[in-house]
Amino acid sequence: MRQALAENWQLTPEQAVRRQRELRRLLSDAAPSRVATVAAAYATFQPDGQVACSAAVALTWPKLEVIETARARTVAPSTYVSGLLAWSLGPALCDCLSLLNGSPDVLFLWGHGRAHPRGLGVAAHLGLLFDVPTIGCADRLISAAVPPVDLPDAAGSRRLLATEPDAEPCCAAVRTRPGTRPLFVSAGHRMNLSTAVALTVQACRGYRAPEPLRVARRLSRELRSAHAAREGC
Repeated sequence: MRQALAENWQLTPEQAVRRQRELRRLLSDAAPSRVATVAAAYATFQPDGQVACSAAVALTWPKLEVIETARARTVAPSTYVSGLLAWSLGPALCDCLSLLNGSPDVLFLWGHGRAHPRGLGVAAHLGLLFDVPTIGCADRLISAAVPPVDLPDAAGSRRLLATEPDAEPCCAAVRTRPGTRPLFVSAGHRMNLSTAVALTVQACRGYRAPEPLRVARRLSRELRSAHAAREGC
């Protein structure tokens, strides 16, 4: 994948917030009309909290057969600050995505798309950087203003949510597997919410997380474990 837009990862938190507000205006709602390939990327910190291990995977759609994988280790420019995940794990995610050949029709990322205080979570951010349709999947919402979500236990159950009073829904709580907590799904760049939810549900093959993200997460953790073993961590 080729990065279409450069980013400065050395910004202060105040500068990063301004950058998010600038980029938010560039997001598109135009979802892809055809999906033949999808990809996912996942990054996690090593125990030192300074190096991130990331992995990316490309798969066919809808069979979800793995086409290629990529891994990278990247020094994080900053520690995590709420609402600024892209400035801690963004460089690692970009590094592994840049190792993939071609560009997928849809990219899944672990994090928020537009369900974000400034409308630009890591999934929306990286969608702009690579100019690719993106979907964000997260364990919880950043906003504390959303009341607890009560969903039927059936897979595919969903509830549209707005993170601000009187605002339009920006994400959906989705039950992807019976007996598990819902995922919070939101559109990133070149994506709308209904398509993001439909593709996420279709990509969950009996597990809580979409299959592309499950594979990327496993590869990322394997890379972290391998280096921790070599370094005696």
